[in-house]
Amino acid sequence: MLKNIKFKILNRNIALLFFIAIFIVIMALFWKSDLNTIDFKNQEEIEDFFTYKNDNFFVISGHRGGEMKNYPENSIYTIKKVLEKNPAIFEVDAHLTKDNIPVMIHDATLDRTTTCIGKIKDFTLNEIKKCKLKDKKGNITNYNIDTLEDMIVWAKGKTIINLDVKDVSAKQKIDLVNKHNAFTSTIFTVHNAKQALEFYNLDKRTIFSAWILDEKSFLEYKSSGIPWKNIAIAYVGYKITDENKKLKDLLHNEDVMTMIAAAPIYDKIKDKKDRYTSYQNIIKEGFDILETDYPIDVAKALKSLEQTNTTKQQYINR
Repeated sequence: MLKNIKFKILNRNIALLFFIAIFIVIMALFWKSDLNTIDFKNQEEIEDFFTYKNDNFFVISGHRGGEMKNYPENSIYTIKKVLEKNPAIFEVDAHLTKDNIPVMIHDATLDRTTTCIGKIKDFTLNEIKKCKLKDKKGNITNYNIDTLEDMIVWAKGKTIINLDVKDVSAKQKIDLVNKHNAFTSTIFTVHNAKQALEFYNLDKRTIFSAWILDEKSFLEYKSSGIPWKNIAIAYVGYKITDENKKLKDLLHNEDVMTMIAAAPIYDKIKDKKDRYTSYQNIIKEGFDILETDYPIDVAKALKSLEQTNTTKQQYINR
């Protein structure tokens, strides 16, 4: 009799586990993230997303993650806040600690963006984790500094992070990205073809946000041996000029998308209507990617220009 009771309890537990498993599967099928994400299954998809196709498709990039009250730059928390409002990619920065761990911070010192003072390279990760981050206005937040590894892991399936050039080596960046199989959610800023070749020779999957500010730089990339499909973004300057309009056309002929960085000039326009008009003009002039301190505002400004009939929308989940 005791055996029969144990057998019935066992069967009941198995049945319960079965129904729990079915419930989890159903929830996974119907659950919708509260984030607006950009996601790629493989290398071909991220290359397709960043291929210029003359379809009026544009991308918003948050400079240092973005700027908001009580949200610090270069922080997962800030990126998540942006993605709650609209899809975007993010340019971010990393520096090395005393114990050689890349952490998410723009400056070489802790002074401006944290409650601590001193050079990052003089602090261990454990020491830096005690610092609280500040927002752009200097308000102290409840957030701590993320590691680059934290950022890479979190971004997978949600967005693309663009790692700017700081003191973290190409090899260390690539090793971290490779460790987490994150080449479909990570790209690398490079300032010239020589820097790009260092990455490309380490791993042919590397995709770049390349500074191409003049025709000489364009020709250096063209003769470098790096396929144009590995250039996701060509940064052509921080304002619209006749020269970068010509560069835009040259790059579009190679199927490369072009980016204007609004932070130095257009983001600083005080009048909101004029600022929104300046954002719209960048896209209307045919540039494809707008990098900004205010990705949520830019999304609002460009809402009327958004194209929904492009095949690239398949990678965006709202």
